[in-house]
Amino acid sequence: AGKTYSFQVRAKDQKGLWSEWKPGPTFKVNVLQETASAIGYTGTSWSTQSLSGASGGALKYASTSGNSAKLNPSRALSVAWVSPKSTDRGKAEAWVDGTKKDVDLYYSGGTQMRRVVFSKNQLDPAVSHELEVRVLGTKSASSSGTRVDVDAFVVLEEVP
Repeated sequence: AGKTYSFQVRAKDQKGLWSEWKPGPTFKVNVLQETASAIGYTGTSWSTQSLSGASGGALKYASTSGNSAKLNPSRALSVAWVSPKSTDRGKAEAWVDGTKKDVDLYYSGGTQMRRVVFSKNQLDPAVSHELEVRVLGTKSASSSGTRVDVDAFVVLEEVP
């Protein structure tokens, strides 16, 4: 995190001939912890919990509908939401630019920390984007709770 990367690729055909190198975009990996000022929280039920396995040592969580966390990254090529999955976690919606993806944070095998539970790639860095996590207050039949966590957001930001 915090570093700048650049990759290039080339292909080899069936005759063994190589193409020219094709550079990809230069990008920076930004990890925004749950306390970052760029993240806006709505609703009244967000709490903070210190956890040794969390990215940065803590996370925010809510369990009831009407709570959301929103991020408007600039120059984003990709965005991701990082959260634990566990036996007592609930369901949420992840929205990017008005398109919804359902996310179930239930995991039957115990607790998995720092999981990328949602990502959206191939974003246009010239356009502004919005990533929103909406707590639904619902759960899968096997889960013992409706808790939804925000541990961090990861943004791959184009470097001009």
